[in-house]
Amino acid sequence: HVQLDGWLGLLVAALILRTGWEAARDTLDPLLGTPPDPAMVADIEKLVLGHPQILGLHDLVVHDYGPGRRMMSVHAEVPADGSLVELHDVIDRAERELKERFGLEAVIHLDPVEMGDPGADRLRALAEGLAREIDPAATIHDFRRGGEGEVSFDVVVPYDVALSDRQVREALAEKLGISRQAVHDIVKRCDRALLGYEEKLKLVEKFVHIKEKIAQINRLSEQYERGELADPASYGSQVRELSAKIMQEL
Repeated sequence: HVQLDGWLGLLVAALILRTGWEAARDTLDPLLGTPPDPAMVADIEKLVLGHPQILGLHDLVVHDYGPGRRMMSVHAEVPADGSLVELHDVIDRAERELKERFGLEAVIHLDPVEMGDPGADRLRALAEGLAREIDPAATIHDFRRGGEGEVSFDVVVPYDVALSDRQVREALAEKLGISRQAVHDIVKRCDRALLGYEEKLKLVEKFVHIKEKIAQINRLSEQYERGELADPASYGSQVRELSAKIMQEL
């Protein structure tokens, strides 16, 4: 005789586990958020760029928490010399269209872009070409010219680029003929500011003290569990004393 009870029990358990996993996944996905459909992202870009006043898009973020709970934000590049009232109306229309077509609560941020300035266009094209030398998929946005020849822009590089943010800035500075010292000066100013805060707040010193007290609590707990404390009754008071010192440090 073949004993089927055990095998049937395993089969039923496997089916229950599978059903439970699928139910948990369907419940958790909307709560944690799921990546948007690439086709939908392409349609969003096509819809927004369908307005001629919008020249480009970047920093598109879609949060999908299930039907009726989808939100998005995007930065739209518009002519810097355009009418603010007209551009505001365009953005409002685009947000309504996104709501009607995709059910998205959309927030579109305006980024002004200089148009019709040969000097700015030439510098922007140069910056775009240099960014692509770092990585073919790299792009730039928020390109602006300030006083005294100052140029600022953001660079977007893929996640798999091996260079750090500082190395990307230095590489672009070198290619643009900007002194690396200018980049280092900014970093040094940030470092000096952080050191100044550390001297005033003693954050690292406090962290070290708190870490030591937490280690003492862990050692007391281990000794208590193994019955190695000379006075087990004092365990609670010692832990409370160390906890009070930690709160004082904070």
